[in-house]
Amino acid sequence: MEGEHDIPHYGGKNNKFECWNVLWEWGYEDFWPANVIKYLNRAGKKGDPIESRMQDLHKAEDYLVDYISRLTKKDQQEQHKKKKNQYL
Repeated sequence: MEGEHDIPHYGGKNNKFECWNVLWEWGYEDFWPANVIKYLNRAGKKGDPIESRMQDLHKAEDYLVDYISRLTKKDQQEQHKKKKNQYL
């Protein structure tokens, strides 16, 4: 399944002006867990219950996977910065 974040009209994952990238740079890190909760909560509650449940569960998964990836990258950058600063 193509993740919502990967759909071209959203700007592409590597576009610095893509909404998720802008929100992250502005410090809105709570955006990701809030959307995971939103999509889990509404899963199966609209239209065709089976189809909408799966769509919303995949959206929750997209947000969670992206959030973990961003936090991992951020932690790695902070560790690198600490190591670099200990030699200054």
